[in-house]
Amino acid sequence: MAKEPGVSFASLELPPRESTAVAVARRLLDYLRSGQVGAGQRIPSERQLALVLDVGRSTVREAVQALALLGLVEVRQGDGTYYRGVVSGVEASRTEWSILLGPRPSDQVIEARDQFAVLFAGLAAVRGDNTVVGEIQAVVDDLGAHENDPAAAAAVAASFRLLLAKASGNDILHQIVSTIEALSGGMAAPERDGETTDKTRAAYQAVVAGIARRDALAARSAMEAIVATTWSEVDRAAPPTASA
Repeated sequence: MAKEPGVSFASLELPPRESTAVAVARRLLDYLRSGQVGAGQRIPSERQLALVLDVGRSTVREAVQALALLGLVEVRQGDGTYYRGVVSGVEASRTEWSILLGPRPSDQVIEARDQFAVLFAGLAAVRGDNTVVGEIQAVVDDLGAHENDPAAAAAVAASFRLLLAKASGNDILHQIVSTIEALSGGMAAPERDGETTDKTRAAYQAVVAGIARRDALAARSAMEAIVATTWSEVDRAAPPTASA
């Protein structure tokens, strides 16, 4: 009798089960898309949803926060949660929900965001058309208007990274990075003085120049320099650790 081949059960492991919050988020997403609630209308309260879904209110809160990060709902303190309408391209994959609802130390979120930006800078140089390059240049030009407003400058930088993702031509990665940007958007931006702002604008301009020349290596290198500067500023802004 022929001997049966060995089987590696490591490759047959079942994927981890979704958390209750992820399951609730999916149920709410289905509800919003069912047509039972229109754009601008208030959805049932946290207490009502917890009763209907037979889960704790904290679980409902997590799920609603995830939908808010995806831009599907708006949470108005003291007034309730309102459906904003369908957002094009929002398909909540398991990966995205895990990012949204799982533990997410800020340094890991920023690291993921920045490493994707380096990748996209190179891809944009190869795949980006002149229209997208023009859009990216317009964003860089806008940086100077926000030199005294770190939060606004951070929003412009986020637009820059999202345009790089768009120019990469990879819709799946673009969608995932949009989620990461939503997560990192609430993280404080370090203060910048005028000289630092000028250097930052010049660094972003170097990325655009590399893309315009179709020089992927130059575009990636310029983006890597921006990432290194970002981490240096974050380190300086961090509170000192207590000595032993």
